[in-house]
Amino acid sequence: MSGEDSQGLNGRSNDSHVRKPNIVLVGTMGSGKSTVGACLALRLGYGFIDTDAMIEKMNRKSVEEIFESQGESAFREMEHDLIQKITNIKSHVISVGGGAVADDDSWRVLNEIGHTVWLKIPSSEVARRFLMSPDDIRSRPLIKDLVNVEEKRDRQQQLMGRIDALVTQRIGKYSQSEFVLEDSYSTPETTTTFLIRILSKSGVMTI
Repeated sequence: MSGEDSQGLNGRSNDSHVRKPNIVLVGTMGSGKSTVGACLALRLGYGFIDTDAMIEKMNRKSVEEIFESQGESAFREMEHDLIQKITNIKSHVISVGGGAVADDDSWRVLNEIGHTVWLKIPSSEVARRFLMSPDDIRSRPLIKDLVNVEEKRDRQQQLMGRIDALVTQRIGKYSQSEFVLEDSYSTPETTTTFLIRILSKSGVMTI
């Protein structure tokens, strides 16, 4: 399925949406935050910030290298500090790492500076995407070990299990997002079009 047949986007409750200066995309790794975020920013004429990419640029290391040399806690601290530094930006689409929402202070800031959208992608679809790119698996610290699982079906099942576990850990925050986009097997362009339509209808922006 693709297009609107495979998508659903719902605002939280029926509360009126107060306009905020940015759009913030959250969700697990592999959910398409970076790809959809760049596409959405281009369509809106917004700037685009990918927090993982910014951390890599600032440290001249990949996320994987930071995890290996300094540990996850150091990376999360960098992530937290970066989010505190972007509080004054406007007219940007911001893609944040899957675990950024776990930090209460970061989650508060993200909701203050933008309309949060959870890209809620089934773990089966996320696993399918990763299976198509072993290099992408290797670059993700929390699943990189699974690249060594030889049997494709076993690797897929373990990827799904790992993704489900991460979502379970973070769902308390993901589910608080202002919008929840349920999507599978759509192109980034289709997802972007649908997202723009709903944000416009919700009154959070004028297209």
